[in-house]
Amino acid sequence: MKPILKSFFTGLFLFCCASAFAQQTGLVEYKSLGLSFQIPDGWVGQEANGSFLMGSNTVPGFILLTTNEAASVEVLKQEARAGMVEQNGTNLQMNGTRFESVGSNGIGTEFTGTLEYQAAKAYIVGMVNPYGSGVTIISATLKDKYSSAHRATFITPPTII
Repeated sequence: MKPILKSFFTGLFLFCCASAFAQQTGLVEYKSLGLSFQIPDGWVGQEANGSFLMGSNTVPGFILLTTNEAASVEVLKQEARAGMVEQNGTNLQMNGTRFESVGSNGIGTEFTGTLEYQAAKAYIVGMVNPYGSGVTIISATLKDKYSSAHRATFITPPTII
């Protein structure tokens, strides 16, 4: 996958320290991108570094929504197979070879590896938007904190509006 975590951890730090700032719940719409999504119950979110970052008081880890420019589901699969490697100690690789369908225009699969040199596990969804930028959703946490809740967080994927 393309380097989508660039400056992400600065955003995560700011998010975690920003309890005094307004955090969103409920429906989020990005009409300029042609998509909307529902923040899961028990989660709050805010924009951070051109992405949308969410956290929970009960589920460890984070959810990050960012855009992608994939023109097809096949391109998303190719990018997922390549993994996510960054110079900041991030190296996530697919955990197996199977993809799950997400909505009519997306895929999801689990990844394991490291996030900033910490053992991590993630469920990553990629969606194609026929009207413009697609969306990538990363639900991740420390490897020993990962649960089915991370995979199930986005059972209802973003909607193309």
